[in-house]
Amino acid sequence: IPLIKPFVHLVNSSFVSGIVPHKITIVKVIPLHKKGETKEISNYRPVSLLFLVSKVYERAMYSRLVKFLDKYNLFDDVQHGFRKGRSVITAAIDFIESII
Repeated sequence: IPLIKPFVHLVNSSFVSGIVPHKITIVKVIPLHKKGETKEISNYRPVSLLFLVSKVYERAMYSRLVKFLDKYNLFDDVQHGFRKGRSVITAAIDFIESII
């Protein structure tokens, strides 16, 4: 796939420099009707639409960051959210065990 090499270069350069390309940060926000009268603004909620490139870029950065934090044991032991093998259930078990 011809776009993979430039995309990998973009992610690597951004990771090293700490600079996110402006075009990737652009988000389109649209109102989505929830319920009730369509003329009432309070019956809508905002939905952000990201470009596919932004989603893939974000996932690549997330993956690298989590691997780095895991490798150097930088996650606090009480951190359960957004960690592989941990959940609300494991957090609740740890909490209960700490008070028993």
